[in-house]
Amino acid sequence: MKLILLINILFLFSIITILPQQTLECGTRVPFGIIPEQVESNNLQLYENNTTYTLRLAIHIIKFQDGSGGITEENLQNKLDTLNELMAQADFQFYEYKRDYILSDYFANLDTTKLNELFSTYYIDGCINVYFVPIFTEKGWGTFSSRFGNTPQGIAVYNYAHQTTLAHEIGHYFDLLHTDQIWEVEEIPGVTVTIIENIDRVGPCKNCYSAGDLLCDTPADPSIRFKGGNLVDTNCNWNTNNNYPPDECNRTDYNPLTDNLMTTQLYYHCRRTLTSQQKQRMKQTLLDYRDKLLKHSVYLANSNENLNLGGSLHINSEDYLSGENGFVETGQYN
Repeated sequence: MKLILLINILFLFSIITILPQQTLECGTRVPFGIIPEQVESNNLQLYENNTTYTLRLAIHIIKFQDGSGGITEENLQNKLDTLNELMAQADFQFYEYKRDYILSDYFANLDTTKLNELFSTYYIDGCINVYFVPIFTEKGWGTFSSRFGNTPQGIAVYNYAHQTTLAHEIGHYFDLLHTDQIWEVEEIPGVTVTIIENIDRVGPCKNCYSAGDLLCDTPADPSIRFKGGNLVDTNCNWNTNNNYPPDECNRTDYNPLTDNLMTTQLYYHCRRTLTSQQKQRMKQTLLDYRDKLLKHSVYLANSNENLNLGGSLHINSEDYLSGENGFVETGQYN
């Protein structure tokens, strides 16, 4: 009886100490060598509008070679419904434009070393390419736009990731950073300086436009630097009793947005909201760096009586061979 009681006590203790602390779910990181000045947003007020943008998704469902492991239709639809629910606040809506199935034991067991290869091999132009995988060392991964560098583009999501994970990665795809972002900048060769976001929003300590997630309406978040106890409770309330590491002006009275979509080490059901500047940055990225998503996919052909006569069509500095699909804006072209 004593042995059983001891085991039960140990079991309960292990649950109490493990459950509250969340692990980092998203693997997306700012590429090494990028500094805040390269990717910060300017004049975000220019992107404050109520236009709704409807964008194409190319869904890639990865299975093992024997056909097993694919995401279920119900699970996929739930993730897409949650995506549209959460992104409606930013005036973004998404629809499935194309779908394919990839039978590959190699890609079905995915890790970060295979991402560029996956994104390059299976890619549908003019779409946000989303890959659902049965095994993934991360729960989600999204690429930033070209202002962070030119790399193969896509979003990878573990089949059983939380329902908010796809929306979180879409946030990255439109250049939203984690609210607890820290920067490691090599100011001189061999010397790396760590830049953290200060709590202050006015005065000489203010650095919210050049540190953290580069936005000032998302309060400073110490989550990634804190290795102690619980950050939030299950009701998404911030724990003010922790001994948080100080910012560069020695303040520790953090009060981050625990319900923000771009948080990391919190309870994932809390992730529901976007701030005004986050929405503006997403629109800035769409209009300035991912504008191809706004163009129409059009079959372009020089034809007569359904016969392709060949040649090419020149539109907005692009040449399209007769019989190709092109991405063009609404208009009339000669």
